[in-house]
Formats: sequence, structure tokens, C-alpha cells
Amino acid sequence: MHLPSTAAKSWRVVRGLKDSGQSLLCVVERLTDKVQGVLKTPRSQAGQRERLARETRIIESTNHPAIVRLLDYDLDCDPIWLVTPLGTTLPVWWAKVASCATHDQQLVRARQIIFSLLDGLAVVHKAGVVHRDIKPQNVIVIAESPVLIDFGIAFVPEAERLTELDGRPVANKFAAPAAAYYGQIDHPKPWWDCLGVAWLWGWLLSEGAPPKDHRYHWKYHRMIPAEESERVRALLAACSDEATSPTDAVAMLRLASELGLAPPTSDPGNLQTDGFADAAAVHAREVQKTLLLKQTRRERAEGAALALSAIYEAVRTELKSVAVRAREANLPVRIDALLNDHPIAISLSSLKENDKNTVRLFECTVQREQASLRIVLACEYRPIIEACWPFRFTLEIHPGLAFPDNDVIHLTDGRPLANWGRESVDQSFFPRLLEKWLRDPANWEFNVT
Repeated sequence: MHLPSTAAKSWRVVRGLKDSGQSLLCVVERLTDKVQGVLKTPRSQAGQRERLARETRIIESTNHPAIVRLLDYDLDCDPIWLVTPLGTTLPVWWAKVASCATHDQQLVRARQIIFSLLDGLAVVHKAGVVHRDIKPQNVIVIAESPVLIDFGIAFVPEAERLTELDGRPVANKFAAPAAAYYGQIDHPKPWWDCLGVAWLWGWLLSEGAPPKDHRYHWKYHRMIPAEESERVRALLAACSDEATSPTDAVAMLRLASELGLAPPTSDPGNLQTDGFADAAAVHAREVQKTLLLKQTRRERAEGAALALSAIYEAVRTELKSVAVRAREANLPVRIDALLNDHPIAISLSSLKENDKNTVRLFECTVQREQASLRIVLACEYRPIIEACWPFRFTLEIHPGLAFPDNDVIHLTDGRPLANWGRESVDQSFFPRLLEKWLRDPANWEFNVT
């Protein structure tokens, strides 16, 4: 590799490096003091010059020991170039550390690495920048301290988007939101970096081979056996969903500390905090349990909504048809149009939230002389057994009346079971119940209570 003309005045090539996706790289040595660094210059594709220029400006404006710094650069040269310090990549360095460290030592060292990187990311996020490419290969170790590198695809608010390469979106295969694998995310948020750091932590504590295609999952990821690993798992669970993730590095530092994951202080015998240790430990366990339960619910509910929404759109269509036929027969039955047109997938998906346990999917009103009755198809979040989706569907009459044995749950293959799983039924089960009730002359006598 030939150095750009202005770089050659101060640096010489030591050896080549494997090029990154957007840049050409080599190890260089400064002529005056023999300090070594990594020189980066853009490839010839459209947009790469602008990308490297942006990366240079981000690094230049960020001052933190855990964020890479500039040794030299020239944005007026053609091609432009920059030089950053040479370090050992985290995968190489960690392999050596882990090979001779106990599990306890690995846990402590991993905490120090993650908290140092989060402290640096807090500065980056405060400036409105999102790194977007956090992974082990983008962390180097210098003097036993981690340094985050490669801001090549960082997101800067209100700046021109440079994320498209050859018509395809750039995506981090180590840890990125699911949407990144299907297309461009217009406005990446700092929580994306929280997801990356969380999985970096999970990677540091990994036990055994990595998952196929590096598709990590908080629930199944194998980590070294320790109580602390399960706290990290709770943090992974929270960061796996934008709705539950810390919003930025500062919030993630706070959550990790609540989980009791902060590195040991330099003054372990601090009398001002020692008296709260037992209470803090209990709080950390409760936070851990809550995060795991919350994410388990979210994923189970989203899976159930995806599997069952089409079934219940068809059920609701049948229910509406029954109600329409009753009305055409001059029975005073009115359909709630607003509720009955609301997408069932959205209604069912809302049950992933902890503060919502029941949703209505269908409703019709039966007008009688003294009062009206509402007939409602409801869905309740009710985890029963792993073999079933955590939704229980019921047809209800309000106020005060009930259909006997009308609950339905579904096996994870979609098959419906009524009467608490004791009876196999089909998707016409609820429409038949409604039609049977509406057809019964006894239900239209005015003295029926």
C-alpha cells in the first residue's frame, strides 16, 4: 500500500492490515519517534471520502480515554487519511486473558471493560452521535484499557445519510436491531449502542462455541456459571427491545449499577455505603427478576400475536356475520364498528405490556326492554404451560351473564382447545356460541335476569 503524499512525509508503512468494508488500512510508524499507529484511507467507491471525513471529525471532537483518538490526519489531501493508535484487538487480547483467568477474574475484568466503554459512549451520545457498529472487532486494548474504534458508519443527526453501500443497508451482524436486517433504519437511536454493548458483555462471558451466524439471544446464550452472569442476562433481556432498553449509555450505566454489576470501588470498606449492601443486593435481585419476566412476557406475547392474529381476524368476521344476520332478522343487535375494525394483531400485541392483561377483539350490543347487554370476545394474557400460547380467549356477556365453558387456549401450533384445554374445537367455536345464544327465544324474554 502506498501512503498518501502528505502522510509519507511523517509516516512509513510497517505492514498491511486486512481492509475494512469502507477503508484501506495499514500499520505505520512515525518517522520522528517510532510511535506506531493505524493509517486509514478511503476506498474509491462513492461516499467513502465523505464517510472517512465524518469519522475524523467525530473522533476529533470526542475526548475520552475509552474513545479512539487521532495521532494525525489530513482532510485536504487526495486521498484523505487519518492515523489512530495501534492496539490489540479485543478478541485476541481477551483470548489470552480468559485462558489463564478464573471465572471470578473474568467477571471482574469484563465489568471494568464494559463500564469504561459505557463511560466513553456517554460522551458520544451526549453529542448526539450513535456509533451503530459496536462489536468485539471494533474494540482495541491499549495499556490494558479498552478503546472503541471505527466510527465509519456512525449516525450524526441532521447530517447526510451515508449508510447505503451498493444499494444495500449496512448492518452489524454481531448485534443490531432486527429491523436493520430488513432495511435502512432512518433515525438510529442510542439504544442501538446499548444493545451492542450488552452483547459485547455477553460475548465476554461466553462459554462454549458462539451461536450460528452470531445470532445471539438473551435467554439461550451460554455464559460462565455465576450469579453475575444471570444479572448480565437480565441486562441483555432489557436491551433486546427498544421499549425496555436503556435509552442511552448513561441510562445503561444506571441500570447496570442497579443490578449490582458496577466494578468494585477503590474503597471497598466505605463506611457510608456498607450498611446498605444487603438492601442493595435484594434490590438487584428484584430488578433482575423483573427484567427477565418482562422480556419473557414481551417475546411470548409477540409470538402469540403473530401466530393467532389471522385466526382471530377470521373468527371476528364470523362473529360479525352472525350479528348482522340476527339484525336482519329484526333482532336489536348493534355492532361496535370502531372496535370491530381495529387490527387484531395490534390488539393482541398490546398484551406484551405488563400493565395490560385483557383486550376486547369483538363486541356487539343486544338491546332489551330494561337494559342492554354487551357480548364481548376478550383475550387475556394467561401463561399456562409452555406448550400453549399465553393467551386465553373468552366470549362474555356483560353485565352478569356468562357462556358456560367458553374459554379457548391454543397450542403453539395454533390448534384451539376449549374448557381449559380439555376439548378440541375449531375456529367456529365462538361464532356457534353467539349464534346459539341469539337464536334462543328464552334470551329475548323481557323478564330474564
